[in-house]
Amino acid sequence: MRLAIEPGATINIEMATNQTHPVPNEDLPQRLLELCESVSFVQDTILRQKGQHHSDMYLITSGQVEVDLGHGEPPLQPPVGPAGLAIGEIGFLRGLPATATVKALSNVTALKLDDEVLS
Repeated sequence: MRLAIEPGATINIEMATNQTHPVPNEDLPQRLLELCESVSFVQDTILRQKGQHHSDMYLITSGQVEVDLGHGEPPLQPPVGPAGLAIGEIGFLRGLPATATVKALSNVTALKLDDEVLS
């Protein structure tokens, strides 16, 4: 079984204000849970390095990350919302290098999406 996304489809991710609670499994589409590999990262792990190409993306389901766009401004700390937090989606979907460096500020769990899952 594979997850198929139609060309031109829009994926909306709603953000919440609570950054500490993991995303309950019932809030994630069942197909993502069945098809995606669950991965973990320890604090201070770099999930993305700006300028590097990656063949996958992550849907963060718990923990906190820092997003540094490299513009000399303070890094962002986006919340993990009820649908998770997408990391690396721009590069993955468009075949572009990472637009930011993303670092785990705490232990992080995520679902890994790659070409195999989406084909």
